[in-house]
Amino acid sequence: GGIYNMDTEKMGLRKALALHYTMAVANWDLKLQYSRYSMNPKNAVDENGVVNKDIVSMAAYGAEYDVATKADTYIAHLSYNIPINKGILDVIKIYNDFSMMHKRINGFKDSYQNISGVMLTMGPTYTYIDYALGKNQAWFSNAWTESFAQGDPEKKWNARFNINIGYYF
Repeated sequence: GGIYNMDTEKMGLRKALALHYTMAVANWDLKLQYSRYSMNPKNAVDENGVVNKDIVSMAAYGAEYDVATKADTYIAHLSYNIPINKGILDVIKIYNDFSMMHKRINGFKDSYQNISGVMLTMGPTYTYIDYALGKNQAWFSNAWTESFAQGDPEKKWNARFNINIGYYF
């Protein structure tokens, strides 16, 4: 596909490929994913007017952040469902989700995320209670701009405790 450079108004090239695997045995669920992407922005220029083919600026939540133009991602999910079906509680799911972004650019530090938790299903209401860890991961640190690009070699693991309640109708 194309990747549009808003500064130069020119179109570059982006490529991606992904492999997925899912397996469910009894109450166990396993999901694996590998992906590889590369972006070649056309005439990429940073804020100092220097051509930089190693990063692309993106935005989320009203804030810009940089992303490495070449990376592999590895994702693994393992969960166990405990059917309850008593009272208001239907299912308890215990899960762990791990992901790694291996940046294929010399000097860039990899990004990691691990989330362990439990999901409670009560009819159309889902409650997630989890503990999330991240290293060079933008949502777990104050290094929003560079986490998914060059990263920080001195970065430690950051954590957060999360409770999310959703009602699906």
